[in-house]
Amino acid sequence: MSQDTIADGLNMIKNAKKARKDSVKITRMSNLLIEILK
Repeated sequence: MSQDTIADGLNMIKNAKKARKDSVKITRMSNLLIEILK
């Protein structure tokens, strides 16, 4: 994982979408990432 929590979270979502998963658990959160995902 990189130092950028927002990029990590969005990459995890993108990878889960490619793998056709219904849900993904993001372990590293930030307030900005929460606002982006709202």
